[in-house]
Amino acid sequence: MGLFDLPAPLFNALDAAMASALPPALRLAIWAILGNAEPKSLDGATFVPQEDGSFLVTGKNPRDDRWVVKAKVSMPSIRAIRIEALTHKSMKRNGPGRASNGNLALSDIRVFAKKIGEEGKGKPVKLINPRADHQQNTTNLSIASSIDGDKRKTGWAVDGQIGKDHVCVFEFAE
Repeated sequence: MGLFDLPAPLFNALDAAMASALPPALRLAIWAILGNAEPKSLDGATFVPQEDGSFLVTGKNPRDDRWVVKAKVSMPSIRAIRIEALTHKSMKRNGPGRASNGNLALSDIRVFAKKIGEEGKGKPVKLINPRADHQQNTTNLSIASSIDGDKRKTGWAVDGQIGKDHVCVFEFAE
């Protein structure tokens, strides 16, 4: 399922929200869901697969959690990664985060790539031009702060729009 397979009202809402945040080349991009994604929490949370291809994080809710998501991708070219933070009735104030107020913090996002069959972690992919439909502020809780290398004091947060789905995009430098 890709972005264009979403129900029309949801697609239109996401498209409108992202129109001003994304460069023109990404506005027309076709997004693919990583159907074989293997998410893992290094600190005890549980990822529960959902029918729409997303994952609901449940169970342990440590103050700081580290996630690793592995996936094999057989596309000729990938130019960006899109992350959707979705609401759910099981979360405080419907989320999209698991904090006591429904907020989230995405910090220190990193992407590695390697050819299928290669050993090791892979080559780091430089993330550029971070965009989001909403960010809590333009400094330490901005979308840009999620790739600034600071694991503890900065990260993308969405307070001010709790209880709503949110989306962010990072382009690949090469």
